[in-house]
Order: sequence, then structure tokens, then C-alpha cells
Amino acid sequence: MDNKSERISIRIGETEQKKIKEIQDKANIPVSQIVRQSICDMKAFFTCENHRKEKAAAFRHIAKAGNNLNQIAHQLNSAYLAGDLNFEQLSFAIQVLHNIEQQLTIMNGVIKQW
Repeated sequence: MDNKSERISIRIGETEQKKIKEIQDKANIPVSQIVRQSICDMKAFFTCENHRKEKAAAFRHIAKAGNNLNQIAHQLNSAYLAGDLNFEQLSFAIQVLHNIEQQLTIMNGVIKQW
């Protein structure tokens, strides 16, 4: 356990004082322990915040993949309707779709871990 030799002094408002008093009365613990526990909870908050950012990045990645799929479908449909669709275009589209599928499979695995 840490040596609790450091002392701090802070000013708080009446609302915060009431909340601290309420916690103190319900939990029957000293103010110092409430503050220490709040600091530990902040560590959890930052961990959750980082996790939230990772999720947001993953969902942006999925959205980009969806956008790519729509663009590929549009290009293939346009080429087909114009009678310009050839083997090279289809082959390239299949490779790109396979890459997108692999990325989405990876992202699916990451999301399932959450």
C-alpha cells in the first residue's frame, strides 16, 4: 500500500460538499477514502474513454468499407448497363471485394471481443 504522506487542499462548492457528505453518511467512510476511490474511478473512466475511441474508429472503418462496396456496385452496374463490362474489371472488382471481406472479418472478430 502507498505511504500516504502527501496532503492536498482543495476548494469545492456547496453541491459537491453535499454529495461528499451524502456518500460519507451512506458508506460510513472518511472523505480521504472517497477522494482516493474517485481517483481510481477516473482511471476506469479513461480506460473506458480509450475503449470508446477504439470502437468509434472500428465503426468508421466499417462505414468506409460499406461506402467502398457501394462504389464498386455502382461502377459495375454502370459498366454493365453501358455494355462496357469486361473480364479485367470483374477480376479487379473480385479482388477488391475479397480484400474488403477480409477486413470486415477482422473487424467482426475485434467487435465480438468487446
